Amino acid sequence: MWPWGHLGLGYLLAVPLLARFGLEDDYVALAALAVGTQLPDLVDKPLAWTFDVMPYGRAAMHSLLVLGVASVLVSAVLRSVRVGVPLLAGWATHLVGDVVYPLADGAVGDVTFLAWPLLALPEPAGDHGILAYFRTLSLTGETALEVGLFALAAGVFLVREWRTRRPSAGIVERAD
Repeated sequence: MWPWGHLGLGYLLAVPLLARFGLEDDYVALAALAVGTQLPDLVDKPLAWTFDVMPYGRAAMHSLLVLGVASVLVSAVLRSVRVGVPLLAGWATHLVGDVVYPLADGAVGDVTFLAWPLLALPEPAGDHGILAYFRTLSLTGETALEVGLFALAAGVFLVREWRTRRPSAGIVERAD
């Protein structure tokens, strides 16, 4: 999934959760959510493509085990629901986004990264670097779907902003 797809999917899936904590209109929480939706790729892809530390662009930060450990650490160290919940929610939605296409294709073996290091990572498919990754961008059904997710999320965000930030409709100005 492309970055904008992760952002759109993350916003649409996580805002109901943030609403339970009263954070759906909190810009700090929304920023933490946005970072969380990108975090696995911001760590794993450079480790694989630039530094050659990981064999695959979906490894450590794409593991549910690492997410679980991070959840405990964030809860213990950060102790901020305002940042911790949205960050972890965004991270979790990123993983959901990365398994949608392989599972839709029936390629269960391509999602073993979720259980890394307990299961072996899938064979890399074109992990050659960030510029090469973006050069492969083309208008496909998947790309259009992800742009649509982003556009829908942006629309929902703008409607929510308009509804919560507009002046009260009940106030009538008096003309003198």
